[in-house]
Amino acid sequence: MSSTEDPVNSGVFFFLSDRTIRVDHGPIRIMLKALLLSLMLLLHVDGLAQRPAGVPRVGRIYGKVLDHGTHRPVEYATVSVYSERNDSLITGTLVRSNGDFEVAELPPGTYRVSISFIGYLERSVQARINPRDPSVDVGNILLETNAEVLDEVEVLGERSNVVMKIDRRVYHVERDLSVRGGNGEDVIRNIPGLRVDIDGNVEMRNSSPKLLIDGRPTTMTLDQIPAEEIDRVEVITNPSVAFDADATGGLINVVLKRTDRPGYHGRIEAGVGTNGRYQAGGDIQIRERGTTVGISYNFGTGDNTTMGSTDRVDFSPDGPSGYFEQTTHATNSRSRQGGRFSIEQRLSNRNSLNFSQSLRTRSYWSDDRQEFTARDGEAIVTATGLQTDESRSTSFDLSSRLGFKRTGPEEGKEFTVDLTYNRSRRENEAAFRSSAVDPGGTGVPEFARDQKNTGINDVDQWVLQADMADPLGEKTKLEYGIKLDLADRPSNTELFNIDPDSGEAVKDSVLSNEYAVTDHIYAAYANWSHRFNAKWSLQVGLRFEMTRFSGELIGKGARFEYDYPDGTNDLDRSLFPAIFVVRKWGGERGRELQFNVSRKIHRPNFWQIYPFLRLTDSRNYRIGDPGLAPELSTLGEVSYLLPFKGGSSNWLNSLFVRHTDDVITAFTFPSPEDSSILISTFINGSQSWSWGWENSLRYVPREKLELSLSGTLQYLSYAAAAGQPGNSGFTGDVKGSIQMRLPWELAAQLNGYYEFPSILPQGTSLDNYAMDVSVSKDIGNKWSIVASVRDLFNTRRWGSSLVTERFSTENARRWEQRNFRIVVTWKFGQRDSSLFDRRRGRGEGGDGMDGGEM
Repeated sequence: MSSTEDPVNSGVFFFLSDRTIRVDHGPIRIMLKALLLSLMLLLHVDGLAQRPAGVPRVGRIYGKVLDHGTHRPVEYATVSVYSERNDSLITGTLVRSNGDFEVAELPPGTYRVSISFIGYLERSVQARINPRDPSVDVGNILLETNAEVLDEVEVLGERSNVVMKIDRRVYHVERDLSVRGGNGEDVIRNIPGLRVDIDGNVEMRNSSPKLLIDGRPTTMTLDQIPAEEIDRVEVITNPSVAFDADATGGLINVVLKRTDRPGYHGRIEAGVGTNGRYQAGGDIQIRERGTTVGISYNFGTGDNTTMGSTDRVDFSPDGPSGYFEQTTHATNSRSRQGGRFSIEQRLSNRNSLNFSQSLRTRSYWSDDRQEFTARDGEAIVTATGLQTDESRSTSFDLSSRLGFKRTGPEEGKEFTVDLTYNRSRRENEAAFRSSAVDPGGTGVPEFARDQKNTGINDVDQWVLQADMADPLGEKTKLEYGIKLDLADRPSNTELFNIDPDSGEAVKDSVLSNEYAVTDHIYAAYANWSHRFNAKWSLQVGLRFEMTRFSGELIGKGARFEYDYPDGTNDLDRSLFPAIFVVRKWGGERGRELQFNVSRKIHRPNFWQIYPFLRLTDSRNYRIGDPGLAPELSTLGEVSYLLPFKGGSSNWLNSLFVRHTDDVITAFTFPSPEDSSILISTFINGSQSWSWGWENSLRYVPREKLELSLSGTLQYLSYAAAAGQPGNSGFTGDVKGSIQMRLPWELAAQLNGYYEFPSILPQGTSLDNYAMDVSVSKDIGNKWSIVASVRDLFNTRRWGSSLVTERFSTENARRWEQRNFRIVVTWKFGQRDSSLFDRRRGRGEGGDGMDGGEM
């Protein structure tokens, strides 16, 4: 987009028409079809432009690329050939080890040949091909070094696992040996400051961060994403207004692999391990003539046999009134598979279209055997029994994304717009059987239960987002954008009680429900940033979000909803400002200090406001509160980044504070009808405070050895509502990693962590610790083998300890057991600009990989 173009009048914001913003999804489907049609037309036109019919493709351009100072070859520099007529990319190649390059099979015409490489200034020359003289020698092209870029390369070019920046931490997955053959949960578990619980939920600073994939929302879970498909993970503790306001716990952005290199490359991987672990997969990335294509597929399986326990004491004014003890033996099996396709078409130097499509499925089977004992206040056994739980679940997740990107002639000017569609379905079946007898062998009716239930949960989500970055001179930039997030979540749950005499399944009309949930968010934001000088910079932003949430219980006349803002009285629930101040010393490679403050919101989800009982097991129920208000939080942070040892090592430490009003708090109480049954719900507490100190250290004492150490110390304070007592105290965690490159192409990695008990509104979680060890062996440039042991000492577990005036309970359980796996990877590729049109010989067509490029 040129500087004189008006984005509104030029049509880039045509998505804002009234017809498109309607709640009905019809216009969005029309828009999607129109965009898909435009994509096909543009690809067709671009293909015609690049391949004129009947024109012989006999021309070639060749030359040599050398360093201006040393006159040595600049191997692997990128050579791009553009049409002089419309400035569109035609083809490209890489410079060979001796500095030579050649681009062949070009039709007659005038071309611009651009040569670029990290650490050098880009250089362009003109070449004209005519039928009488089809070969053009552009001679020796000398590249001059770029001091600024070289500084960045010295810091980031080592491709460490961890790159710490002032506003985010970036974790590269490629060199993390412990996650080979794993999934996204394994990747996140190794990242400092993050916790992953037994259900796959992620915590950062005692809150739940928002998960994005390639910067966009997703319905997928981390365990559905193979680690091999992840390039890096970005952790943002206090996001700017360019991101959703519902990010009280920060953001985790999972960036999938893609390539900017001409040619093709990929990998095939297979692994096997204990406990029924098998996995295989592969991917290929192709880039030629302005088109980039990526294809991947993965599958994996795993089994586990674990144990858990629950111990509970009920209290009366006179002392203990009862005891309940339960031991669980669990066997589970799970499998996953899925694939992804992506394509990016460069229409010109400044315009590109991209499309991606992923589909992933998973299945889960579990068989739990729970043996329990009930005692009275004198600890005398009143009943012993057995409960069996069998459950099956399947799911699929589909995600489609179509996007357009345009860059302007000014550095930093960019417009992007994309449409994302997420579709998911979860299907569950479960059977619960429970029985108990007293010491005399007589059945105890209160423990007798035989139930089956089924459930289906769907999600249909459309997300339209447009962003504009507009430099206002050399020191000032304005960023603004809009976002529409429209989601429908219909669900159906049916519960049947099995008649003990006839064996007939009788539907429970109270616990069987069908409901429809609609969640719409409309947002706009603006960010203004200014660099006062080389030391000081400022960013100020404001985001507006309008929320419409409704839930309806089909056939029962129940409806619960909320709107923000609802008039002007609660306008404060829709405005979210943020300010960032940065101070630098020593340029881009020096020290950096940042101060930021922002306002966030956490809206109650459907289950938190669902006003009907749901069964967990025979002694535990759940129910929501339709009157829950959203949490409003103010986040503040001061971060200091200290590079040392020439930038190869660094230390990032942060002080953070969070104040939350109307904090949504989990609350458990005995059932008024039967005190032996616990009911879990949610309430709005008055407020909560948390503050902490976070440190991340990356230290490279010598070549081939890298140490990482991180720790978080946090103070939490809960003040509950309705006369219930609050809770406060300290929590934290420590993580460490050692990476070593050894002789004979060997490498080793050791990961370990310890999570201190965390403060809960009515108690604490249990501590958790584990260690993983991995060893790898490279065989040439193509093959590698990784062997790893996860949870070396078999200590990983989760649990909690709750204490109130009415009861105390402690539970612990495991999800996995110690396991060993070995993964073999074969890498392949070709440093050539063409995969499908290869009529030249190996000596003419560019440099081969000679054993694999990676």
